[in-house]
Amino acid sequence: MRTRRTFLIDSALFLLLAALPAGAKASSLAPRAARRRVLNVPALMLHRIAPSSEAGTSIPDLVISPARFEAQMSALKRDGWSTVTAATLASHIESGDPLPSKSMVITIDDGRDDGYTYAFPILQGLGFVATYYVITGRVGLAHYLSVPQLQEMAAAGMEIANHSVHHLGISGRSTAYINNEVQGAQDQLTAWLGAPPVTFAYPFGEHPPKFELAVKNAGLKLAFTTVNGRAHSRSTALAAPRIRVSPGITPRAIVKLLDRS
Repeated sequence: MRTRRTFLIDSALFLLLAALPAGAKASSLAPRAARRRVLNVPALMLHRIAPSSEAGTSIPDLVISPARFEAQMSALKRDGWSTVTAATLASHIESGDPLPSKSMVITIDDGRDDGYTYAFPILQGLGFVATYYVITGRVGLAHYLSVPQLQEMAAAGMEIANHSVHHLGISGRSTAYINNEVQGAQDQLTAWLGAPPVTFAYPFGEHPPKFELAVKNAGLKLAFTTVNGRAHSRSTALAAPRIRVSPGITPRAIVKLLDRS
């Protein structure tokens, strides 16, 4: 219900805006419009790009063969899709500025070394970039990315981003533990790469309010869940959706999936 006081405030605001030059009116309304803008940009979620002989005990649905991955990405390129990093998407969410039509983000979680051995050359061959979400406590271990590999990929335009220190479930964890999982990885990646990451991927997709707050307090601008979707806005930037890419999705099917409005 509109009170007399609300009516008078709205009337005064209308009169004030009416008295402003046209450029000033547009300027005063632009930030509000930017906050409301929704960007429809698919962020693809992948984990491992490796031959079945190297999959080990990984969940089969999370392992895509290099040949299938290259076929999927090549089909998207032929259909007119191009890539931006999650950091670029975060910047456009913040400003409200649109991205070119058929822009997409490729995210590769967990920091396995097949992301360098197989995925990286395929991406480079297509002129694509990707965002690698790295578990810092596993960097340098067997079957995980090394610091020199991270640095090489970052120099080539890939985004190296935060996926926590240990990638453990947070049920029952203290706020201090959660803060350290985020900030500890942030500090380590900054030391390795010379600049702090600006995006995050929640381990297992878990994002209760205290986890989102830890991400925000660490200065991160965009954080991905495992929720399906492609709509991004400033109000949902710390609980952003992605689209899971499985080994069973054919090149034709992935084009149809992304071409859906």
